[in-house]
Amino acid sequence: MVESWRYLFDDEEYLESRIFPPLHKIVLGLCRDDLERQLERSTSFIDEQDIDGRTALSWAAAKANLKDVDTLLKFGADPNIPSKRGHTSLSWAAQSASRIRKDVIQALLENGAVANWVDSSNRTPLVYATSEFDDPDCLRLLVEGGADVNLRDCHSRTPLGYAARMGRVNNLRYLLSCGADCNIPDHWGYTPLFEAVYQNHHEALQVLLANDSTLSSTKANGGMSILHVVAVSGDLLTIEILADHGDLTILSEDLPNDDGDTARDLFARRQSIEKEHRAAFERLLDKASGGPRFCSKFQACSMSDASDEFDFAVEGMDTFVDAVEVQASVE
Repeated sequence: MVESWRYLFDDEEYLESRIFPPLHKIVLGLCRDDLERQLERSTSFIDEQDIDGRTALSWAAAKANLKDVDTLLKFGADPNIPSKRGHTSLSWAAQSASRIRKDVIQALLENGAVANWVDSSNRTPLVYATSEFDDPDCLRLLVEGGADVNLRDCHSRTPLGYAARMGRVNNLRYLLSCGADCNIPDHWGYTPLFEAVYQNHHEALQVLLANDSTLSSTKANGGMSILHVVAVSGDLLTIEILADHGDLTILSEDLPNDDGDTARDLFARRQSIEKEHRAAFERLLDKASGGPRFCSKFQACSMSDASDEFDFAVEGMDTFVDAVEVQASVE
């Protein structure tokens, strides 16, 4: 009985402690009753909530069980009843790993589900759909149903910010085609471009640059500019993509972060940097300064010597890492 949902619950004792209502047990496969026959007898408990505030429809949507979803909706289940954390059935459907999640999303929307519903983290189903899977068809249903592509969550991050953070390139393109603003910063000042650079999502970076993402010397949290982020985490291809992107003189290579370090200072401390990687970074800085310029600092300081005093946790970068990694996943 418990085997089919063991991946959701730690053990049988915990499962029993949840005290699921009868309809929940049917949807979860914890009893053999027929859902439609049960509802034909009575619909009085169709919207009953479990200990977490979730309805039977919520669970059916999470499982992407279209048959149960359709049955519950046919008998009048409310798709907009939130759980204790504010998640509706549509929020759960947007996170489903099933290949038919789109059909479930469509069924919910056709039966009154609110596409722009915000949960306790101010996140809409669009945020979850954007983050979990690179499937613009699901996004299209939500946007056409009324989801706001620029709505910020509790961290002021937009769906586009999550698409860039997770490298969901198809989602990224679709959101941009719907008018998503690629220059909205989150609570820490990081735009989608920052996210793509930090994560080395090359295709996402190219898409953002092609769609007028602002390259500027504006500082984000910790005084980090795009060049600082590249210096700390940029791989060879990320650096080459930026270096090949037109006029970079808007970027200041001499701009220090809050600890007084320039991008050159941070890059000089990286460990095991190949010659090709170092040359690409020099070319990036050359373009930012307006032309090639010899720097004796790189001659004077070898990467192997610098690595003794650098463990990749660059001072001044800690807050940035916390922001993009601790807050990396949505609920």
